[in-house]
Amino acid sequence: MTTPSLRLLALPLLAPAWLAGCGSIGGPGLDELNATHDIDDPNVDDTPAAAPFVAGQRRDVGDADAVLRLEALPESLEGVVSVGDLDGDGLGDLALLVRRHNPPDVVPCEDGCPAFAQSVTYLVYGARTLDATLAPAAELVGWHLNDLRHSVAAAGDVDGDGLSDLAISIGSIGCDQGNVLVVRGGPRMSGTHDVRDVGALVRESGTCARLGDGVGVGDLDGDGHDEVVVATPGTDRAFLFYGTDEVPPPRRSEENAEAVFVGASIGAARGVGDVNGDGLADLVLGVAPSTVQRLTDERTHVMIFGAATRMTGEQALLDAPHLEAAIVRGVGDVTGDGIDDLGATVTSGPHGAFVIAGRPSWPSTLDVRASEIRIAHEATTAPNEAATIVGAGDVDGDGHDDLLYGVPAYEGGIEAPRGAVHLFRGPIAGTRTLEDATTFLGQLWRGDLDDAPRGADELGRLIVGDVDLDGDGLDDLVLPAPTAPEGRVYVWRGRRS
Repeated sequence: MTTPSLRLLALPLLAPAWLAGCGSIGGPGLDELNATHDIDDPNVDDTPAAAPFVAGQRRDVGDADAVLRLEALPESLEGVVSVGDLDGDGLGDLALLVRRHNPPDVVPCEDGCPAFAQSVTYLVYGARTLDATLAPAAELVGWHLNDLRHSVAAAGDVDGDGLSDLAISIGSIGCDQGNVLVVRGGPRMSGTHDVRDVGALVRESGTCARLGDGVGVGDLDGDGHDEVVVATPGTDRAFLFYGTDEVPPPRRSEENAEAVFVGASIGAARGVGDVNGDGLADLVLGVAPSTVQRLTDERTHVMIFGAATRMTGEQALLDAPHLEAAIVRGVGDVTGDGIDDLGATVTSGPHGAFVIAGRPSWPSTLDVRASEIRIAHEATTAPNEAATIVGAGDVDGDGHDDLLYGVPAYEGGIEAPRGAVHLFRGPIAGTRTLEDATTFLGQLWRGDLDDAPRGADELGRLIVGDVDLDGDGLDDLVLPAPTAPEGRVYVWRGRRS
């Protein structure tokens, strides 16, 4: 049974009143023209919505336990992140990154205006009655973007107070000042806030570093404070800031970072858990392949292991262990051996994804395609680089971490590709096929006045796992559909077998 949608916002469309009522002269009104409805899918199993997740199921995301919708057009959903427990109520929380187009307070006209966009982060706090009360509680309004890039990420517990924090970044393209604001966890926020009023600032000092894209990477030195790394895409630096219990945290810049990772064209930084089993967090940095000896055409991901002795000064990446892959992420302990593992996708060679088991000692070079643990996917319409792999946490309560594999262009052809997310229950070993998974199928949409497909939802491009929104001890699945009408976020509770 499909549950009622939960509105993310309820703001009016930016359209003149006379246009909305044009149906009164015999033609369809604006609401009719814009209305879209999902197309019934005969390939989806007739499975009760509350049934456990078992291999071979094909489930309709419309049967999710909760659905959040972006109804404040024109806005677009660009990111959904599990940020931990911000308010200390024992429930996991979410942050939604939205691009607000032509905000009316900036461009108070209906046509003929230049194109403006504004960065907005919505905070969605977990709720024990997930289907009834999951809704955004606050919005953090940021800069007007234009050509700037923006991101939101979990920061971990930077100040060591037991509450999770988040990082909101506005990065420059040229020599504008880039900014990262660490928003500390605390009492539940509500209403609208300027992000600059609630975040501790890390601001570029004017060195054209293209500062931005801050992300928490865990507790690298074991002192009870999580660290933040700010990568600078297109440059040769990533800056490490160790956590501090100083309240408020001091204003920082790239000039007083504790350590600087130096490599060619450093891109994304990601915390990956503890992949060598020493009790300290680890991270990976994406760098240009020219930094190290190339094995394949993939990007190089350099591994940085936590250490009780803090890193200081410049840290060269040439001698660090590295992996060749398109994307590398931490996925938790999906092999069940007590050490966190890595997930990877590639752009050439075998389709699908790979799991690289954690180990106490890592070789200097590792080709992920040599892994014996693989998700085999003989793709048809989806390019390899579209696939993603994410740790799901423990969604069935069996004590083993589970795995999510998403394909935004799973089927539907070029005109209306729709996505799918495949849930593999752990422990994971050997080769798994898509038939071994519970598959959540995205939806095709048609216009209200015709039967032709209008588009799909790109389910699988953004996936969130390892978050217990309702506090029942089971991790939940958060499956955003960024290009669905109004931008939707489908939420499935964990289910015991």
